[in-house]
Amino acid sequence: MTGIEEIAKERKKQISEEHKSAEFDVLVNSESQLLSAALLLPLAHFRKNNDEYCPEGWNLQEWRELCCKPQRERLILAGALLAAEIDRIDLINEARGKQTKG
Repeated sequence: MTGIEEIAKERKKQISEEHKSAEFDVLVNSESQLLSAALLLPLAHFRKNNDEYCPEGWNLQEWRELCCKPQRERLILAGALLAAEIDRIDLINEARGKQTKG
């Protein structure tokens, strides 16, 4: 499976199994948590303490588990988190467009 296929698979899993849709992210991750996690997660192996980089509002134990995954898995997760941030932004922009047109 290619990298882009792995990222798409992970994003689908986030939505279908973890119920982390764009609507969820608009409510829960409105402070750039997805972007922050996507940027920091691939670099987790360079830091001794990843706890201080846990995105605001995220479960610390879950963040620790993500940071301990192998590099390839962290890269896939980071790609899926970037896709989630794009989905979140698009949903906000779509809602604003509807409000403006309505």
